[in-house]
Amino acid sequence: MPKPKLWPIFICYRRIDGIDTARRLLTILNKKQTTDAGGQLIQFDVYLDEAMPGVENWNSLQQPYLQKARAIIVVCTPGAKLYEGDGDCVHLEIDWWLENKKAAPLLIDPLKAGERYIPAQIAKRWPSIQRIELVESDWKGLDDASSEEMASVIQSKIVGAILPSGAQVYKQELDRERQRGKWVRRALLLSVLLLILATISGYYAFAQRKEALLSKDITVASLLDTRAAEMFAQSRLLATRQEIEARKRDELLKRIESVDEAQVVRQLNLLNERDRFEREIQNLKAKQSEVLNEGRRLLEMADTRWHRLDNERSTIPISTRSRPEPPLVFTVELLNAAYGESLLIRYGPPDDIKLLMINAGPRSAQIYKQNIEKRLHDLSTNLFDGAPVPLELFIVSERDQEKTGGLLRLLSSLAKIPDTEKPIVAIRGIWANIFKVGGASESSISRISQLIHKLKIPLNKPFDRFVVRPDRGQMKHILPGGMEIIVVGPDQQGLAKLHKWVARDAKRRGGVIEPLIEETFAQLKIDFKPKEFPIPFSPDSSDSSCLPSENAQKLAGGSYTDMSVSNSASSILLFRYASKTFLYTGDARGDLIIEGLSSTGLLDSNGQIHVDLMTIPHFGSDRNITVEFFRRVQSSGYLFSGDGRYGNPEISTVAALIHARSCQPYTMYFVNRDGRASARSGIRTQVDHGLKFDAFFEDEQLFNPNYRRRFRFKDKGSMMVNLLEPLSE
Repeated sequence: MPKPKLWPIFICYRRIDGIDTARRLLTILNKKQTTDAGGQLIQFDVYLDEAMPGVENWNSLQQPYLQKARAIIVVCTPGAKLYEGDGDCVHLEIDWWLENKKAAPLLIDPLKAGERYIPAQIAKRWPSIQRIELVESDWKGLDDASSEEMASVIQSKIVGAILPSGAQVYKQELDRERQRGKWVRRALLLSVLLLILATISGYYAFAQRKEALLSKDITVASLLDTRAAEMFAQSRLLATRQEIEARKRDELLKRIESVDEAQVVRQLNLLNERDRFEREIQNLKAKQSEVLNEGRRLLEMADTRWHRLDNERSTIPISTRSRPEPPLVFTVELLNAAYGESLLIRYGPPDDIKLLMINAGPRSAQIYKQNIEKRLHDLSTNLFDGAPVPLELFIVSERDQEKTGGLLRLLSSLAKIPDTEKPIVAIRGIWANIFKVGGASESSISRISQLIHKLKIPLNKPFDRFVVRPDRGQMKHILPGGMEIIVVGPDQQGLAKLHKWVARDAKRRGGVIEPLIEETFAQLKIDFKPKEFPIPFSPDSSDSSCLPSENAQKLAGGSYTDMSVSNSASSILLFRYASKTFLYTGDARGDLIIEGLSSTGLLDSNGQIHVDLMTIPHFGSDRNITVEFFRRVQSSGYLFSGDGRYGNPEISTVAALIHARSCQPYTMYFVNRDGRASARSGIRTQVDHGLKFDAFFEDEQLFNPNYRRRFRFKDKGSMMVNLLEPLSE
């Protein structure tokens, strides 16, 4: 019998969550014999490195075997998708294969998660790549015969995928050897010619020619940079034109609504004009995408040339280069949720915007329909051509009705939509610290939990169970597109207090709560020595006309007296994208926020932090902040929610901010200028809230302040703060 030809097979996996599947693959495939397309007997030689040596051994231990492999099998788990930095062996293996082999990897799906955990570089190159499900739990309880039968089925699928890969790798190697032979012959001929030329021209002429070539490359690289910068500038102009056209369209729609029904011809003309605007906006979007792609292509060419020049030790070092940066968007949108709260965050390049959402306002049908649902419909129409708005993550900051009521309405509407209709959003994940309670009367939180399960939305991934801060170190999660989220709060203690409080309430209503299991962060990496945060902001306070406000000093209030258990377990999150930062503080107390920032290594040596934007805790309540808090946690911009109900935002809170920051420049953003909350028994309100703020800020003008104030326009359902490229409202 002829000796089989060995086919090396490489298994790429993350040890922390893929080892069981990798071992199962080894059992199924190793020493398996079959025949290739030419009838040659082959035997699989499967490589599984359970020891996972450090990156310093990667080149000497794993790369040689990867170079010989006829196929690479990637076990798609959350750990495999997560990029852990330059020394990540899993991504070194994947990147090497994509760079050197044409054959597509074979993907194993051990969690039935579809495309969710496919590493980004694979998904980008092969968007429709097939996956083979191999779920370890399916083997539990099987007898030997059933186990062998299941292994045989999966083995057939995997072998069927390996054979084309092996054939393609063999053809690529054969082509490479042929090409190498050609290049060797050409190189020998070129060496002879260069030797003759060097002998005739001498070293000096050769050096002069090389310098001339380098100068030419420098000129070309600089021109490429200039052209790329022009393309990016053109994309910004196109975006501005889109915004202008969109505003014209919106104004036209208002005119159409106001036209008398009898003026049919006039209304038809206006509708035709609206359609023309719609077509122009679509054309501008297409043109902008084309221009951006061309700019990126030119920038990539320029990068290649500059790095080559730097390696050749050009007389002009790469450090002198002025590199244009492609436009990026990082926008925080504060929706008008009245006495509740709702935020939308958009990030990414203009032609590939990604979104996440924090809360959806209170349960009020009017507020939800007019402001939250309408805004999502507008985004679906204007940004996604009628498709559902893709939310990479929906964050529930705490249990309060002002934050969760709108989410209950949103999930309920999604659950009722028939398969023939498109939903308003596509939620790809939810973070919500919700406990399962059985036997009690159904609450809104329980209903939200049931709907999340019914809609099969991943909950609190990649955490084991709950979204919390580790006791020590920094936990950073990266969303698709590069948005970083650092969990600052709550901690395990705050969550335990909330669990105890919910348990008492459940018991009172005849229910039983699930036991609290401490989060282990099994699928997450905790950095115990986080990288340094950006240098603290040093504001320009050189404006001598500004005076410290005696008015603010007199009215400044604040304390840490909010004892709400729910608020003590509120989410505190730092979002970071393209060097810009947004701190979401939820309903947390200021001392808990500072404690979390310190624990995660985000405070500087003076115990301070500066971010580009932050929310004011608990709608601006003066029971959650102090003047000292605003001195330690500083921002270039502050977001104020609330419409006056319960007196929030408090004038004493705004005064505390102004007193703490003195003559430093910053901007305050108010989603509601006033709120005429009707007085109800048991509810603390401030009637004519806006008028009192007007009087306060009028007194402030005596001190010629450096801060600025922005209010939402009454005809807009939200206000936006652009931290990078401007984005149309």
